[in-house]
Amino acid sequence: MDQPHVVMIIVDTLRKDYAKPLENELRRLGFISYDNAITPSPWTTPAHASIFTGLYPTIHGAHETKNRKLYRVRLKKNEDTLPLRLMDLGYETFLLTANPFITPQFGFTGFKYFYLTMPVFSILSNEDNKIKVKLVQKYSPKNKLEFAKILVHNRKYGLLAKLPFNYSFRIFYQIIKNWPRDKGANNAIERLKQLLLHASNKNPKFIFINLMEVHEPYFMNEKRSREMLLNNLKTDKLDRYYVRKWRENYPREVKYVTRKIVEIIKILKERNLFNDSLIIVTSDHGQLLGEHGRINHGIFLYDELLRIPLLIKYPVNPVIEITWNKTKYVSLVKLKEFIINLVKNNLENDNILYSNTVFAESHGIHTDLTGKIYTEKEKKKLESFEKWRIAIYNEEFKGIFNVKDWKIERTTIYGSNKEIEEDIIKRLKKEAMRFLNTVITANILRTKRMSLSSYHDFK
Repeated sequence: MDQPHVVMIIVDTLRKDYAKPLENELRRLGFISYDNAITPSPWTTPAHASIFTGLYPTIHGAHETKNRKLYRVRLKKNEDTLPLRLMDLGYETFLLTANPFITPQFGFTGFKYFYLTMPVFSILSNEDNKIKVKLVQKYSPKNKLEFAKILVHNRKYGLLAKLPFNYSFRIFYQIIKNWPRDKGANNAIERLKQLLLHASNKNPKFIFINLMEVHEPYFMNEKRSREMLLNNLKTDKLDRYYVRKWRENYPREVKYVTRKIVEIIKILKERNLFNDSLIIVTSDHGQLLGEHGRINHGIFLYDELLRIPLLIKYPVNPVIEITWNKTKYVSLVKLKEFIINLVKNNLENDNILYSNTVFAESHGIHTDLTGKIYTEKEKKKLESFEKWRIAIYNEEFKGIFNVKDWKIERTTIYGSNKEIEEDIIKRLKKEAMRFLNTVITANILRTKRMSLSSYHDFK
């Protein structure tokens, strides 16, 4: 077999500055750490879609809009994605994911084997869950008692009778399964063992694994992160108790998932796959733990959300020269092109990963906030987040370009407290214009007619 295996592990929600335990462990195993890796989006679906397509979110289209949130954001099924390309090259493809968004249902197709590894803590049937979701969406109950009254009103007595047993079962099962410390990593490891035991040795393998351990929740009975995010956006206030608990548990999850990744690598070694594999370990986005007065992820373009770890273990063959370029950036949109060229034996070095300038995007609030009653002040506050913004990383400079208001609204110089001069702001804006023109050209080629004025008038 001439082609190397490809293993990609996404540690969901892991930010660069908390990734030291993982980086140190993987360096000992021969991984190269790329320091200036930037994700193209601060939340899951568009970031993964960029990894799979090699495109920025505005081009592949799997991103939030004012009217399309969370569950409605999907990758188009006719996209030219990494797993489909690898299948064409003779690869056997595997998807092991604890994240329900990274599934064929949301457009992530091209896998011969697919397993959702997230733990299930419920005795409710699919029909029960559909009824539950429908009633919650319709009535937005504030607590369990209010939901019980809704069930009685709608004569859903069978579901009402199951709920106390379901709650007890969930608590018991969460305890024995080490939830939420483990959010599916153990399931992924066991499934990987089974798959590799019975898989063919003739074809090269592409194994994509999403691990959710570093994602919230971080402790039992944690209130919904959606509610925390909404309250933070409306009021700019933080729940200090939850910030403290998240900061305590987040690094513990990093250490835990590091052990699990080492277990995965041990399995690859036992199956004699390690030396012949390109193994990439990275993240889709980071997490805010109270920095900038914010919590959670999505919406914002802070470094805590966009700077992510990127570690690569190269196969024995082909031999790739490592250039150790510390001044340029690596965007996750480069991974598809990098992988395809490597498995085709078209690479002599890793220069293909690097760029002088990279970008990240937010198109507004990604979480569905409908069904709530807001004051005029709160509506105005939330409306201010519903704008397309582009982060520009160029040399030691970073700017945030607000497309709606057509201006650079925030700038940073890394390693200096000096104010950015006007010529640098002009340079960052020029890079933003270059990005927009690239987007327009790409969408014209993809038969989506757009113009610069349509971006300027973005709603």
